[in-house]
Amino acid sequence: MRVEERPEATLAFAPGDKIFTSQGRSGTYGGTLTGQTNTIYGMTCAHVAETNDTVSDRRGTHLGTCKYHTELATLGHGIICDPMNLPMPNPHPGNGPSVNMLDLSLIELVEAPATARALSGVATSLTSGQDVMVEGANNQVGCRLGSLAISYGFRSSGMTYCFRDSIELKPKPKLGLGGALGTIFSSLPTQGDSGAWVLTNDTPPAWAGVFFGEDSQRGFCIRASWAHEW
Repeated sequence: MRVEERPEATLAFAPGDKIFTSQGRSGTYGGTLTGQTNTIYGMTCAHVAETNDTVSDRRGTHLGTCKYHTELATLGHGIICDPMNLPMPNPHPGNGPSVNMLDLSLIELVEAPATARALSGVATSLTSGQDVMVEGANNQVGCRLGSLAISYGFRSSGMTYCFRDSIELKPKPKLGLGGALGTIFSSLPTQGDSGAWVLTNDTPPAWAGVFFGEDSQRGFCIRASWAHEW
């Protein structure tokens, strides 16, 4: 018998892995989509990767180039994020002139990830209180759906972005404790998890959303059906 000592292996690039762009931003590789011409795309957030950015994994391996991203509309100075009084995005779902509904980008991959997950498809219906899993690069956590059409203002690099009809992610109670006490020991996805896919707890799971923001108490995601339509 021969015993050989070797260094630890590195997992092959897969959904949920950390990614980095040529502009110095980082986020999460959400999942893989196949275009009508059999081109393989990876999905993340537009605030992570923009068109023409090159994308690599945590080892520095080139994964591909961002080909499309949704332009984010900023709020002007002094304008309040109140989608009831701001114009509806057109087309719907979409972004602009003042309100956003999408924060998405597609990376044309050099080759498909070595590891893929089996999904039943895009979730056709979601319910408040439904348990889901967020597969982020920093955290893979169980959450619970809150409001299914929440409006919220986000700040990034000194700019304010108003989103409407986002899905709220709430901490899932742990240790058998309910209410606020149970959420003290719960985790939420963080900023480095932007782009992570939100999956239902079915077998196999369905694609429910794309995580894009958090406020330390709640997370927020975009409907997978909108991302798929885009």
